[in-house]
Amino acid sequence: MRPRAAGSESIDMASRLARIIAYAPDGQDGVPVVLAGLRANALGVLCVSPTEAPGVWTDRLNRIGRSTDRPFGLRLDPATLASANLEQAPANLGTVILVEEPGICWSELFRKITEFGRNAWAEVTSRESAVLAAEAGFAGLIIAGHEAGGAVGDDSSYILLQAVLERVEIPVYVRGGIGPHVAAGCLGAGASGVVLDGALLLARESPLPATIRERMARWDGSETIVVGPTSGPRVRVHNSPGSTRLAELRSAGEGSAEEWSLARTRLIGWDRDQLWPVGQDAALAAELARRHVTIGGIIQAVEQTIDQHLLESRNLRPLAEGSSLGRSLGTRYPILQGPMTRVSDVVEFAEAVANGGALPFLALAMLRGREVANLLQMARETLADKPWGVGVLGFVSPELRAEQIAAIVEARPPFALIAGGRPDQAQELERSGIRTFLHVPSPGLLGQFLRDGARKFVFEGRECGGHVGPRSSFLLWEQSVELLLKAIASGTPADDLHVVFAGGIHDDRSAALVATMAAPLAALGAKIGVLIGTAYLFTREAVETRAIVE
Repeated sequence: MRPRAAGSESIDMASRLARIIAYAPDGQDGVPVVLAGLRANALGVLCVSPTEAPGVWTDRLNRIGRSTDRPFGLRLDPATLASANLEQAPANLGTVILVEEPGICWSELFRKITEFGRNAWAEVTSRESAVLAAEAGFAGLIIAGHEAGGAVGDDSSYILLQAVLERVEIPVYVRGGIGPHVAAGCLGAGASGVVLDGALLLARESPLPATIRERMARWDGSETIVVGPTSGPRVRVHNSPGSTRLAELRSAGEGSAEEWSLARTRLIGWDRDQLWPVGQDAALAAELARRHVTIGGIIQAVEQTIDQHLLESRNLRPLAEGSSLGRSLGTRYPILQGPMTRVSDVVEFAEAVANGGALPFLALAMLRGREVANLLQMARETLADKPWGVGVLGFVSPELRAEQIAAIVEARPPFALIAGGRPDQAQELERSGIRTFLHVPSPGLLGQFLRDGARKFVFEGRECGGHVGPRSSFLLWEQSVELLLKAIASGTPADDLHVVFAGGIHDDRSAALVATMAAPLAALGAKIGVLIGTAYLFTREAVETRAIVE
């Protein structure tokens, strides 16, 4: 039995919450952010920093209470909650979100929040904490993925969402890596809603200083880093080049728990000389602010995107059997089996994948030319007219690359996939009649690849095995969908685009997220698919064909 909230009243209150929660940046005057979120029918939440004086944040709380009669939220840590007087808080403080800390007693803090009629929610960074909070009676969860700002765990938002939805029966909202397209995907996968925080940081009502806003406006998603103990609470902050503060924080992470706690309090914040507690999705803020200006405008745009994507995904079913990418590949399903070094270099395994309806790839890795030639000859004989391909590393030595390419051109497999490659490398194979996909780890490279004529892409987030960039699947996919929509609007033929998403995909729920997120591309004629790697390691055929040992 999966944990439920204790008490039907709490569940009913949670179910009436908006699909979008708007976080104000902690330690700042977030009152305008909260009020703007409420006016846009989101749940506006005042976030309290542990370093804030009680009188400061209490004054902000009261200002919100006097300015609106709509229910709003308060987010704080256990230590701040222990000294808070919720009995004296405004009557329309409806939801209190408790941020996870090590050693937390969920049931005791649940009673502290609910004894004065407040709705208790928990923000967690792990599947274990999610279950404990639900068992303690919390009415809903905010799951903060590895890409979120501030305290984070090991799992990305995408992985954590899937794991938690399988374990609890209370509303789950996602924080970390959230933009409009991914927000729709999260709801398509079963989330109750999403948290917007980094995406709102450059809106008109944002309280951030101009100096921070100017720097953040140029971000592309690679500017943050996770720091902290190898075991225990870690934080994602702005990766300021050459920062002595960052060096201090790293050093504290190697010390005692007390040293780490003190360093977090002193070094992390929004002052000019502090490390900003910001996530990867802050890279989305500039474009959203440019297009929609205000927090209300951004929230309304996200709401409209969610509705549009859910409708299009239901109507188009872009990942269904017989969809456009599957027809283009000649496969039953729009699924690519990701090349895995020393695993998917077995022809019998490739045959099993092909028989199952997907497109198999033989991983060439560091094989020499003669080995490649023998492997591909066997594949041609065994797979016959079935679709199959080769996985190539674009960054191997020129000598090895020349050997491999000569063998590939001789064997002429129908498909190739290049990791760490360039459009000219893909074009070399395309000229030999080999349809070639390129891994794309960043929005900057996608723009360059499009300009250079590439049209077949695999967007591989950091959840993937093998060669990955710093961006989570959510951020990379959000940026990529948006760039492709712009490219189509600028004249790139949509039906030329073969768009494959990779990282954390393994079942119906994960595929539903991709199908919903990518629905507008499918609606315009782009061919949508997924790449699956790790899930194949857990198949009977992987062992039977000796791709892996039992």
